[in-house]
Amino acid sequence: TVQGKPAEAEASARRALALSPRLADAYVNLTNALTAQSRLDEAEAACRRAIELAPDLPEAHGALANTLTALGRIPEAVERYRHALALKPDYAELHGNLIFALDFEPRTTAAEAFAERRRWNESHARPLMPAAVRHDNDPSPERKLRVGYVSADFREHSAAMVFGPVVLSHDPERVEAVCYSGVSTPDHVTARFQEAAALWRSTVGVSDAALAQMIRDDGID
Repeated sequence: TVQGKPAEAEASARRALALSPRLADAYVNLTNALTAQSRLDEAEAACRRAIELAPDLPEAHGALANTLTALGRIPEAVERYRHALALKPDYAELHGNLIFALDFEPRTTAAEAFAERRRWNESHARPLMPAAVRHDNDPSPERKLRVGYVSADFREHSAAMVFGPVVLSHDPERVEAVCYSGVSTPDHVTARFQEAAALWRSTVGVSDAALAQMIRDDGID
């Protein structure tokens, strides 16, 4: 599914279930594959079966929340996201999905949305601060500034429409834009970012620690 091959992922999940019909993880994988194909009613049914088999599996509740979000049933999705996070507080990706869903919940105030972002920071970013290392780049104001961008959305995606103009509009005489791309299926928009970047790094399959070291090695300001 991550590689943009949901039909193949669905076939793999169904083979797993044929071998082990009570394998909750396989139902979760099936849910994700069906959701990626916009077969949302089937996806919901598959994920509810996963929860029946493993009521405390956070990935099952998270997958159901993602499906409910795609179905536009935002209040239900928010409730399910919070349940999954109660089971697995360090589930950073799912916490991000909760923030996304809250932006579509009309009853969510701007203050509440911002507070959830602060909670994400406290839960998932701040614990990493002790690992920060000394920043010893050359402070000369005369040299080019090297700016790094990390995203899985250097592609045809709404997020790229927001940050794209920033990345693409740098003056190459003053700024070197370095892109760390988590895009697994590049497209024509990806190609535009690649052309604009002074350095392009694929981060697909790269661990967080390895990415952090890569950024340090590249001398990002």
